[in-house]
Amino acid sequence: MSFLTWIADKILQARDARTKVDVLVHEAYLAGDNTPQYFVKVANLSAETEFTITHVFAKDGSREIDILNPQRPLPCTLTKTKMWGTWFPKSLISDHNKIFENIYVVLTNGKDHKSRKNETVRPAEFIAK
Repeated sequence: MSFLTWIADKILQARDARTKVDVLVHEAYLAGDNTPQYFVKVANLSAETEFTITHVFAKDGSREIDILNPQRPLPCTLTKTKMWGTWFPKSLISDHNKIFENIYVVLTNGKDHKSRKNETVRPAEFIAK
């Protein structure tokens, strides 16, 4: 193996070992319930790395609100290419202007990962476990 091939291989290994997290948020309803909810979907896009979600919170003006759902307990470990989801009532938040960008997921390494709006929501879908 040449030196250039070795370097390229090491760069690709380092890239694949990075933690890649996608946090998506959308508004919807649970089946049979007409209470508006925000749904949070967290995907592990890492090729080789697993991670553990320790906290989910929303920035609501100057305060942070922990998203605690007993049906979706944390911590939750996501192996590569796996997803996890939770939801919370829209009424928990008072500032809805930028809610799709104001949900944060915290991993065991202490890093926060910011959400974005989920633009490709199906009319009905299952919640990722």
